[in-house]
Parts: sequence; structure tokens; C-alpha cells
Amino acid sequence: MSSAILIAPAAVLLALGGEAQAAWLPAEPVVASGPAASDVQVAVDGKGDVFVAWVTANPTNHAIVVSEHPAGGSWSPATQKIQATQDCQEPSLAVNEAGAAILVADCKTGATPMRYATRSIFGTWSTTSGELPGSGSGKQPRAGIDSTGNFAVAWQTEGSPSAVDAVYAPVGGGFGAVKQISTAGKVATEPNLAMTPTGTVDLVWLEQRKQISTDPVVQVMIARKRGSAEWTASGHLTSNFTNTPVAFGEPQIEVDGTYQIVAWTQEETHPEMIARNSNGDGNGFSEPIVGIAESGYVEFPQVGIDRSGRSIATWRSFPTGPTGIAVKSSSASTPTSFWATPSTVQENAAGSAIPVLSVTPSGYAATAWYMGGGQIWAATRPAGGAFGSPVTLTTPQQFGYEGPVATNDGEDSVVVWNTSDHPAVAVEDRTAPALAPTATTATLGSATNFTAGATDAWGPVHVTWDFGDGATATGATADHTYASAGTKTATVTATDAAGNVGTATVEARVTAPTPAPGGGGDPSGLPPSTTGPPTHVSPPAPSKVKLTAAAVAQPWEKQAKAKAVRIRCKLDVAGRCAVVATVTKSVAKALGLAVPKGKPLRVGSGKASATANRFARVQVKLTAKALGAIAASPKPVPLVLTVTATAADRGPARRTLRLTLHP
Repeated sequence: MSSAILIAPAAVLLALGGEAQAAWLPAEPVVASGPAASDVQVAVDGKGDVFVAWVTANPTNHAIVVSEHPAGGSWSPATQKIQATQDCQEPSLAVNEAGAAILVADCKTGATPMRYATRSIFGTWSTTSGELPGSGSGKQPRAGIDSTGNFAVAWQTEGSPSAVDAVYAPVGGGFGAVKQISTAGKVATEPNLAMTPTGTVDLVWLEQRKQISTDPVVQVMIARKRGSAEWTASGHLTSNFTNTPVAFGEPQIEVDGTYQIVAWTQEETHPEMIARNSNGDGNGFSEPIVGIAESGYVEFPQVGIDRSGRSIATWRSFPTGPTGIAVKSSSASTPTSFWATPSTVQENAAGSAIPVLSVTPSGYAATAWYMGGGQIWAATRPAGGAFGSPVTLTTPQQFGYEGPVATNDGEDSVVVWNTSDHPAVAVEDRTAPALAPTATTATLGSATNFTAGATDAWGPVHVTWDFGDGATATGATADHTYASAGTKTATVTATDAAGNVGTATVEARVTAPTPAPGGGGDPSGLPPSTTGPPTHVSPPAPSKVKLTAAAVAQPWEKQAKAKAVRIRCKLDVAGRCAVVATVTKSVAKALGLAVPKGKPLRVGSGKASATANRFARVQVKLTAKALGAIAASPKPVPLVLTVTATAADRGPARRTLRLTLHP
């Protein structure tokens, strides 16, 4: 009987080790050159898949096309979602965490209403676009989608006077009746809409204060809808002065679950930016109006808000009148605090510079603008910090013709713009590659196969191995033979194109050879006969389950949203995996949690059934107290995950994993 070296299944001891090295990847085309492109839109789902929609022209009409970039994949060919026969423009794209989407556009053929196309969570788009009911004279559509898949769309309806209308569609159902949201008889324009993951819709627009053409005051209005409930009565966000202010331009609104912010430009003595925050999904905009102390002329404000309620704004400024254009910014540390003194991001920008803004859940921000001469520039800032020196995103092959627009993919910033005939994209990659290493069992003298399971959202990764005995290897898979018994540790390192580094370790338990039954005497393997009384031989103990387990590295915002961490486990027979999450006494004390006596603090658990030789996914739910304490921690939090595998007629197996959370 041959001896065996048993390599213990992979245990992730440190996930995503090392520091992220943020860098803008070279600009690349979303698709190859084609018909003239304009009105680009971009959105990202919770898996890191990126969606870009734009208007493309054939000789007579315009179609709306979409290209998708799955995390770790490449851009798909552009496909028409709203057909050219309708001559549609002004697309609005919204995507939820699960990848469901709605795309709406304003169509110009005769009295044709606006049209829409939808995408399911399974990645399938509707085969044809549909008519948006009651939108025959509508323009400037704005769409939203919540985590369940409910849709909301608002638009400006042309008429005398113009109005703001909206329609709602529950998941799996059709659009309901159109409702006029603006005040009857008053001129209403410039709608904008935001929808929280929980289904609250906030709709803002501009509206004339009085029902007479001579009234100079234009107000910013807001209405709210919670799920299938009716829209609330609209109210104004601006102060109701006698003769001023005059609000102008499209009001901007952003949401991040608990917090909302609205910003707009209004003119009293000169154009300035005004902001108003909401401190809670259901509490309304009760905080006072806050103006930014900017002496110049403000235009095109953009706003963002992170998961802690910190706000940031960028805008185009004419410091001494409509000359000498600058891109400026300011921020507020809480929903109720004053905005900081504005700072200049870029002087002497082009006359068409309109800065766009992207804010990640942790508060990291990127702004981009058209600099002139076919160039798109960008600058970034850490949470609570200042913007750094701008960089040029465009190349001679991917010059800027129109745009840009921006979004964030987890903690990465994504900027998309139009060239003359196709969209181009640049990404500031700040996320280290994810690793889920595994190792197979080997026979003495044979190689063990190690697999990295390394993935990166934006391209290939370079993988290296250190097997702990002086030997190294490169590649996502590697073979290695250990020469001695004992517990070994192999370290795998993955580096992406931006220089971000992820590391993980695999414990390998190497056992000494086991003698064959009978010690080599009787080839039958039976014990030698004796003249004494027969010896009672106990039945052999059941063999243990063979368990492979690995922690799944995810961004903190996904873990916080799920209120859980995730592991993968595989058994060689059908059985069950149970996981208990704990923190050490010192970690519990640092988090402000009650410290148990003599044992680690349990902070979560989970279990799942496992099919033989197939990975099962276990959601390890964290307790509410632990989740809150971890979210508030200024430092990474190490968890210990104890995995127990059980199966009928087999002994249990246990593995210990370690996973570091990065709130």
C-alpha cells in the first residue's frame, strides 16, 4: 500500500493583503469605430458589471445601443435596445445591484411616445422596446430602479404650460397610469429622479412660483413616492423670497441608501450653488438650505454622498464673470454641517467644461471634465481629503469629442466619454485582485496541484506562488511536491495591471507514511496467528470527511449590505457545512464589544447543505451589534471562521479560516 501526503484544503489566512496602488488604466474603446456616437450613459451593478448606453446614428434615424463589460471580462459588441426605426435620443439608463436594468429614450418619429427596454437579473434584455404610456409629448426622461426591480420614470411634458409627469411599474408588472407631479397650471421643467435600493423615489424639478408669467421666481420642487404608495404632495426646497431667487439648470440629486442630497444653481446677486440634505430615507429634507461661499459665478453643480453622509460637490466657476473658467469643489463632513471653503481643482478649463463627479461608498471621489483640444482630464481625492493634480485620460486614439460621464464600480472610478464615432473608457483601478486558492491531495512522490482562483474586474492578473520551503512558481495553477512531513504554508500573490496586490495563504498538512496492514508479513494483511486466546479487534473508526474551504474576498459595502461574509466549502460526500465567526478578545475590546471570559467572541454563524464534490456557498450572517461595530471601525477587522463539515457515516472535519474586513 502506498504512502500519501495529505494536503489540507485551502484556508485563506489573509485576504487581499497589501496596499491598493490606485492608477488610471490606459483609455480603451468600448467598441470599435462605428456610426456617430453621442449622449453616452454609464451604470454599474453590484457584481461589478459595467453598462454603457449611447445614441448611434444610421443615415436617417438614431438608435440606442448598449455594450456590457462583465467583471473580469471584456466589452460586448454594441447591440440595439431601442431600434433606429423610432429615431430616439436622450437615453436614461438605470441598473440595480442584481443587474436588472431599464433604458428609456425620447423618440421623435411623429407622435410616438418615449420607448423603453428592460434587462432581467439573468442578463436577458427585452427583445423589442415598448412604448412608455402617456409620454407622447415628453422629453428629458429620467429613470430609476430599486433592488427589487421596481421602475420609476419621470419626464417633462411639452404643453402650455409644460409639466413634469411620472409613471411607476412594480417588478413583474406593467407601467401604471401617468401622473402629473408638478403643480397644475404652473410652468415646470428640468426633472431629475433618484431611487433608493429600498424603493423610495425622490423627484425634483424647476417650477414657476406663481401661476402668472410675470412672476420672476423659479423654485426647486420635490415629491416623494415610497414603493407602491401614492406620490406625496410636492413642496419647494428653495426659500420663498419675495422676488428672488431664480433657480436654473437641472437640479442634481444623489442618494446612498440612508442619505439624499439635492443641489441646484440659483441667482440672487450672482449665480451660486445651494444644497439641501436629507438625514434618513424616510425623514424628508428637514435640514436647512446651505449655500456654498463662492464669490464667482457657479454653473452645472454636481453632487455626491457616501454611506456615512459626507457630501461633496464640483462645479464650473467664472471667478470674475463669464471668463477664466475654473473647476472647483467643496465638501461637508455631515448632513447638517456647513460646506468647506471652495478649492480650485483646475484653472483655465475650456469654455465647454462641465465637471462630472463620482463618489464611492467610502467617500473616495473622482471628477472629470472636458479640457479642450479633445482632452478629458480627471482628478481624485481620498475621503475627507483634497483633490490631487489633474491627469489626462484621453489618448490620440481615444480623444474626447463629447462628455464625459462618471460612475463608480465598488471603490474603482469609471469615466466614459464619446469620441466622434465610439465611446471610450478609462478606469482608476483601486481594488486588489480577489483570491480563493485551493489545493489537491497528493501521493508521496507526486505533485500537488495548487489553483489560485484569482480574478480582477479590469483585466488579467500576474500570479506567483511561494510554497514555504524555498520553492516558487508562477501562474494561476502550479504543481509542487513537498519532501517532508509537517504543516506547510504556501503563499499566493496576485498583481493587476494597476499594481494592486492581493495575497492569500494555503495551509498544507503533510502526513508521514502509513504502514500497510500486517506490517509486510502475510500478504493477506491479517495479523499473524498466535497460540494464545483470540484477540478482540475493534472495528475501524469511520474516516473523516474531506473538506475544502475558502473565504470569499468581497468589498465591505457588499458584506455590509448582505450583513454577512461568504465562504465556499466542498465535501467529498454529500453533507453539511457549518461556520462560526469569532473575533479575539483584543479585537472585541477594540470594537467596543462585550469581552467574554476565556474564549473568543462569537459574532456570526451560517450553514448550508453540500453536494458531493461541488462547492457550496455559505452566508455567515453577522450579528447586528458586530456589524455596527465593524462598520464604525477605523481599522481593518480580522475574523476567525471555524468551518465544520459533517456527513453520514463519516467523522467530522474542521478547518480554520481567517478573513480581514476593510470597512
